Amino acid sequence: MRLTPLDIQQKQFDRAFRGLDPHEVRQFLELCADELEDLVRETIALKEEVRARDALLADTRDRERALQEALVSAQRLAQEMKAQAQKDAEVVVAKAEAQAEAIVQDAHRRRTEVLEELAELKRMKVTFEASVRALVEGHVKLLDAFQESDRLKAADAAVLLAKREA
Repeated sequence: MRLTPLDIQQKQFDRAFRGLDPHEVRQFLELCADELEDLVRETIALKEEVRARDALLADTRDRERALQEALVSAQRLAQEMKAQAQKDAEVVVAKAEAQAEAIVQDAHRRRTEVLEELAELKRMKVTFEASVRALVEGHVKLLDAFQESDRLKAADAAVLLAKREA
């Protein structure tokens, strides 16, 4: 059975011959009741404080669990983003390598074309030089022929003039 302050205050003792001083017993019982009442109040306050702290602890644990879940989600998301960035980088590198290969092949093809054009120009130069040389030689022969013709005419004219004078 639990004892309350009221139980102590209302407790009646049997009277006995040469028994206890009722006034002194009453004072002591009131003192005990007051002390017990203070202890009950303190116990109630402590129980309330424990309930409040338990609620706070539960709330803190819920928050901690939520933070841990958020952290795990953030880590998973970071890993996924890293993996996606790696894939994107690989795609970009592959495209860049393909473009570089195409540029190199185009440069080789263009180089071949330029070398062929250069060879053709060299052939054309040689042909042109030969044509010019042949033309110049033909003109030189014509000039020589005209000079020879002029010398012959001059010689013929001198012979005719000498025949006429003679």
